[in-house]
Amino acid sequence: MAEVEFRNDLDRDRALDLVCDTVGEVDVVSEVPHAPAERVRRSRHARLVTVDAVRALAGAIDRGAQGLPLNDVRARRALNLAVDRDALVDLLGGHARPLSGLTPPTLLTVLHRAPGRLRPYPHDPAEAARLWQAAGGADRPLRLTALAAWEAVAHTVAAQWHTALGLAVEVTVLRGAEAEREARRRQAVKEPRDWDVLLLEQGSQSVDVPPLELHRAFVGRSGEFRAGPVDPVFERPPTAWRRR
Repeated sequence: MAEVEFRNDLDRDRALDLVCDTVGEVDVVSEVPHAPAERVRRSRHARLVTVDAVRALAGAIDRGAQGLPLNDVRARRALNLAVDRDALVDLLGGHARPLSGLTPPTLLTVLHRAPGRLRPYPHDPAEAARLWQAAGGADRPLRLTALAAWEAVAHTVAAQWHTALGLAVEVTVLRGAEAEREARRRQAVKEPRDWDVLLLEQGSQSVDVPPLELHRAFVGRSGEFRAGPVDPVFERPPTAWRRR
């Protein structure tokens, strides 16, 4: 290979057009979203290559929301048990997997057998309904906000919550880069929120401790997506180290 030319003058849709429908204009497109993945798979000119990404799709829950019992762990557990994660994987064309917390299937977690010790929440609508009622139920609809890439996921989750919990859910979709930046900015500085659950994707820049970085974003003192109190256990310094 004589050289590699990086092009930053193409938007994602145009780049996909060129790699799927032409030869020689664009050879590789990275970070292909789940929605057009099937188009790449069907292309005569392109081949879809998948890897386990170090990122997670999760919902930041505002524990201080008025009219909802989200400060009660039973309510938060009910929201999780009401979600059919396998259905969401199917919705994403199989390009996802249910996670245990925010622990992606990286080499580190495989070596330490974390996926074997930790299990994703099961889909248990009956237990979800019991816990939701035990927590007090809702006095108003829950406001679920999602970035545009996850609109279909948001509507599916809203329908699952409505079916399992009898909960009315209002879905708001943030469209455009400016709306997404403003939502992330407001969350980072902990301004008053206009949502109760914010569905977003968070990646890790770390290659060796991604679970630590991902959980910090949601529960750590400096977490840009933390919508509840600081988790004291997460912030506690290690008291001992073991050599292997």
